[in-house]
Order: sequence, then C-alpha cells, then structure tokens
Amino acid sequence: MDIRQATLEDLLLVKKITETTILEIYPHYYPKGAVKFFLAHHSETNIANDIMQNRVFLCYDTKHTFIGTVTIKKNEIRRLFVLPAAQGKGYGTKLLDYAEKTISNK
Repeated sequence: MDIRQATLEDLLLVKKITETTILEIYPHYYPKGAVKFFLAHHSETNIANDIMQNRVFLCYDTKHTFIGTVTIKKNEIRRLFVLPAAQGKGYGTKLLDYAEKTISNK
C-alpha cells in the first residue's frame, strides 16, 4: 500500500471513490436527503478545487489499484473514503495515520 498526492488527471478517480463509497455505505446510516447532501458537498468542482490546492491524496494497494482518498486542509482531515470492497483491511487506518502525520509536520 502506498499514498500519493492526486493531480487533476485523478479527478474522476477521486470522484468515483467518493461517490461509490457514499452511495453504497451512507444509505445504511443516513436518510436519502443526507446522502444527496453529501454527494453534492463532495462535487466534482469541490474535489477539483482541493486537488488544485494540493490537498488530495490517493491510496493504492499492492496491485496498484486505487482504493481510497483523503483530503487534508490545514489541520483538518476531510473526504476520507475507502471503496467498500477494500474496507476492513486497514486502508482507512493508513489514510488517517498519513493525514495525522502530515498535519503534525506542518
């Protein structure tokens, strides 16, 4: 597993990871209106803006398949998503650890 900074070429990939996770996981915990809100909040425009500000990172597994993303803005951890098929394998923990370490080194 490794983590790298996202580029604008990764925009659709970050969007896919985010939307897939929201659509598959969130309906189990939130009403439809909240799911719709989260999808709008994590729009392509908002993701692109964060990528252009060098805030977005991608996680990939040993097969170089991208499975997660995290956004770090100053001392805030945002948009941490791991594809449902990759959940429960420690990728979310690795992304969170990476984000916390990045924040503490600023």
